Amino acid sequence: MRTRARRGETLDTLENERRSPATTAFGKLLRRHRLAAGLSQEALAERARISIQGLGALERGERRTPQRETLALLIAALNLSAEERESLVATAARQSAPRPDKASVTAGPWPAAPSSNLPLSLTSFVGRESETVELAALLREHRLVTLVGVGGVGKTRLALEVATAIDAAARFVELAPLVDAAPVTAAIASALGVQEVPNCSLLETLVAHLQQKKVLLVLDNCEHVVDETARVAEKLLRGAAGVTVLATSREVLRVAGEVVYRLEPLAAPAAVELFAERARAAEHRFLLDDGTAPAVAAICARLDGIPLAIELAAARVNVLGVSAIAERLERRLSVLSRRPQAAGRQQTMRAAIEWSYDLLDDAERRTFERFSVFAGGCRLESAVSVCSRERETDAFEALASLVDKSLVVAGGDDGGARRYRMLEPFREYAREKLLMRGELAATMERYAQTYLELARGLEAVYETTPDPQWLSQVEPELQNWRAVLEWALGGRADVTTGQRLCGSLHPVWRECAEGEGRRWVRLALELVDEQTPSDIVAALKFAQARMAAGLIENDLALEAAGEALARYVSLGDHLGAARAQYFAGLACSRQGRHAEAEPLLREALATARALGRTRMIGDALRWIAAADGRVGNLAAARAGYAESLEVCRALESEAGAARVMYFLAESEFAAGDAEAAARHATEALGIWRARDNAQMVAGIVANLAAYEVALGRYDLARLHAREALTLARSLRVEQLGMRAILNLAAAAACEPVTADDGMDQRRARAARLLGFFDAHGADWQSEAAESVVYGRLVEALARAFPPDELRALRDAGAALSEDAAVALALDDA
Repeated sequence: MRTRARRGETLDTLENERRSPATTAFGKLLRRHRLAAGLSQEALAERARISIQGLGALERGERRTPQRETLALLIAALNLSAEERESLVATAARQSAPRPDKASVTAGPWPAAPSSNLPLSLTSFVGRESETVELAALLREHRLVTLVGVGGVGKTRLALEVATAIDAAARFVELAPLVDAAPVTAAIASALGVQEVPNCSLLETLVAHLQQKKVLLVLDNCEHVVDETARVAEKLLRGAAGVTVLATSREVLRVAGEVVYRLEPLAAPAAVELFAERARAAEHRFLLDDGTAPAVAAICARLDGIPLAIELAAARVNVLGVSAIAERLERRLSVLSRRPQAAGRQQTMRAAIEWSYDLLDDAERRTFERFSVFAGGCRLESAVSVCSRERETDAFEALASLVDKSLVVAGGDDGGARRYRMLEPFREYAREKLLMRGELAATMERYAQTYLELARGLEAVYETTPDPQWLSQVEPELQNWRAVLEWALGGRADVTTGQRLCGSLHPVWRECAEGEGRRWVRLALELVDEQTPSDIVAALKFAQARMAAGLIENDLALEAAGEALARYVSLGDHLGAARAQYFAGLACSRQGRHAEAEPLLREALATARALGRTRMIGDALRWIAAADGRVGNLAAARAGYAESLEVCRALESEAGAARVMYFLAESEFAAGDAEAAARHATEALGIWRARDNAQMVAGIVANLAAYEVALGRYDLARLHAREALTLARSLRVEQLGMRAILNLAAAAACEPVTADDGMDQRRARAARLLGFFDAHGADWQSEAAESVVYGRLVEALARAFPPDELRALRDAGAALSEDAAVALALDDA
C-alpha cells in the first residue's frame, strides 16, 4: 500500500509540475528528494524543524529559495549524498540570482537586497521618458551619478522613477530637512536601519554593513550639505563595492568617478501635458482645447518648463482661469527679470512662489511663514500649536487654505491622522520671509516647546503602549526633534529646553537611533553647569546609561546609572530611581558581578510592579531569569522568561520577544538541553534577520553554532559559525570572532571519521585554531574551558593526535596572526 501510495503521489506531483508554471526548479528538486526518501510534507517539516506551510511554499514555488539555515536543515533531514547536496545548494543559488527585469527600463543585474523605502508617487509621471532611459543607462555603467538642475525642475521625482524602475534594492535618503552637514551619515544610517556599534564610528559601521550588499542609495537634495555628502559618498563607494549612488543636487559633488546628468526643464509639449493633467486634478471640468491651449502654452513658456512652478500655476485654475494666470505671471516675471543677481530660471521659480504668496491674506501669510520651521512635516495639532498667535481656529483655517492652494501638502496618514509638509523651495522662501519679519526666534521657541511636550507625552506612555502604535507616532517626528536639538543645543539658542528634550527622548533613542542619541546626550551633558537643575542632570545621566547599555558599554552604563540613581533618590523620584537601578543591575550582570546585580534588578522589578510600568517589568524579569538559570534554578528561570514573554506579546514587541528567546536559549543550554536551546535561538534569529539587526544576528548564530556542535550537527555548526565570524569581523566585535573560531574548530575536530581522506588535515587545522584561541582568548578563557564546545574540542583532538604532535600544532596556532587564523578557520569551513 505504501509503495502504491508513493507512486500515486509521484504521478500526481509530476502532473502538477507540468501544469503549474510557477513551480521553481528548486521546488521540483526538493519535492523529488522528499518523495525518494518516502516522506510526507508533514514528516519532512517535523524532521527539519520547519513549518509545513513554509515547506509547501518552497515546493510550490511561492517562495523561490529558503534561508541559509533552512536549506541546511532540509539537507540534514533528507540525508542527501554529497552529490545531491551540491545539486540542491547550486539550484538554490541559481534561483536567488536576480531575474531579468521585464520593464522597458533596467539598470543591470541588481541582486536581492533590503526592501525599498522609496516614497510612493500619488500623481502621474509626465514628460521624462527619454531622461529616464538615459539616467538608467548611466547607472548601469557608473557607481556615482549626480542629477543636477535648478530647484523645482523635478530631480527628486525623476530619481524616484528611475530607482523604482531598475530594482527594489534602493534606499531613499532625504537630506533636505537637515539643518547642517553633521547628520548626513545619520540620515543614511536611518534609511538603512543601521545603528552604531561599540568602538566603531557610524560611517565605518555603514561601510561594514554595506560590504556584502548591493544597493542603490538615492541621496536627495544634497546642495546645502554638498561637501559632507561628497565625503560620505566617497567613503561608501570606496569601501563597499556593491553600492551605487544617485544624488540629486543643485551643484555637483566633485567626487572621483562622478558622472553628472544635468536635468533640463520640460520641453513645451510635455510642459503643456503636465499643466493639463494637474489642472484637471484641481478642476475636473478643465479642458485643453483651442480656447485654453494658447494661454496654457504662454504659462508654460513664462515658467520656463519648470515642473514645480507649472504644477503650482495649474492648481489655481479653479480660482483664476488660465487667462488670468497668464496675465499675472507676465506682470510678475517682467519685474523679476530685471534682477541680475539670480539666474533666469531661478527668477522664474521665485516669481511663481512670490506670486502665490501675494495671493494670500495676512493670516495665511503668517501661517505659511511660521510653518517653515517644521523639518519633517507635522500633524495638525503641532502645526496649530506652532503657527497660532491669537486664536487656534485662525491657524487651522489658514492651514486648510494653504493646503487648498498647494503651498502645504497634506497626505501620508500617521496613525490615522494626516501629516502636513511644505515642499522645500517653498519652505526656504517662507523661512526667509519669517526671518525678515523678525519672528524666527519666537517661532522656534514655540516649535521647541511643542516638541518637548510631544516627547514628554510619548515618554509617559512608552511603558504601556504597544510597539506598533507607539512607533507610528515617533518615527515621523524624528526630523523635527533633530531640528529642535540642533537649534537649542547645537546653536546654544535654548540649552535648558534642549537638555530637557534630550533626556525625555531616551525611549526614542533606544528604539530608533541609539548611536545618534548617545551623541546628543553627550553634548547635553557637556553643557551642564552649576545652574542646571538637578532633575535635568538626573534625566541626562539616565539617558546616558540607557544608550551605553544598548551599545554594550557596560562601564559607562554602570557609572551613569549610579549617578542618576543618587540624584533621583535625593529628588524623591521613585520611578527614576527604579529605572536607574535596572540599568545598574543590567551592567553589573554583564560584568559578571551577579551578587550586586540581582538585588538591584529585584528592587527595580518591585517598584515597576507597584507603579504599573509594564515594559520595565518584562525587562527586569528577563535579567532575573538569566540569573536563576546561571545557578541552575531552571524552573524559576523558565517561569520568569514566560512572564517576560507575556509582557512582550501584550506590547506587540517583536524585539522584546526575540531578546527573551535569546536569553531562554542560553539558560536551556546551560541546563543541558541543547535541542531546546537551538529551537529558541532559531526563533529569535528569524526576528532579528527580518529587522536586519546584524549585531543581534551575529550573537545568535555564534550561539547556534555551539548548540549544533553539542547536538552533533556539524554541517549546521559550520554554517552558523562561518556567518558569525564574517559578521564579527565586519562589526569589529572580537569576542564573537573568537567564539566563532572555536566553534569552527570544534565542528571540524568532532565530526565522526569517514572515508574522507582530508579528516586528518582538518583536525590539524582545528588543533592550530585551538592554540590560537588559547593564546588570544585569555579574557574569557576560563568560561570557555568549562563549555561543552571547548571540552569536546579538546577531547576530540586528544584522541586524534599523540601529545607531542598535538602540542606542536597548538604552539603553531598560538603564533598565528588574527588574519591568518581567520583565513584558516574559513578555509576549514
